[in-house]
Amino acid sequence: MKNRVIPKNQNEQFKIGDKVFCIDESSYEQHLTKRGEYIVSDIGTGSKVEKLRIKGNINRLVWISDLHFSKHNQPE
Repeated sequence: MKNRVIPKNQNEQFKIGDKVFCIDESSYEQHLTKRGEYIVSDIGTGSKVEKLRIKGNINRLVWISDLHFSKHNQPE
């Protein structure tokens, strides 16, 4: 069976307290690990729209685009 890659879902809705998984750490490797699990602590509004606030790998709260997350973990 082939590994299935879950595409970035721009229509996925996130809520505070949701468990989310990193699907692309790109330039945030200091804060994120691909397939890592994070909890949404805040949802961006205003200038931070489409961003989630999560506690990153170094235990700091950071704002990161919701395009880097999914509610479903990807297979390795």
